[in-house]
Amino acid sequence: MGAEQINTAIRELDRVIQENADTAITSRETSGSLMRQCRDLRDLLTTLRGDEDSKTGNPDVSSDPGRGPTRLSLVASAG
Repeated sequence: MGAEQINTAIRELDRVIQENADTAITSRETSGSLMRQCRDLRDLLTTLRGDEDSKTGNPDVSSDPGRGPTRLSLVASAG
């Protein structure tokens, strides 16, 4: 394997690493946006229901920023 092949392989690794980093940043930003939308939806539903959710003890979606509500929990709380 020549020096040029090694340089090409290193450039390709750098490109893939940068692409992965960009994807991770985009995923984090998207997750934050989704969490805000979930909070807004929860607040809207709470308003429309007359604050029933606070009486039932449904968890705050912002209580664990690393783990949002599951689809099932959102459907259950909306029903």
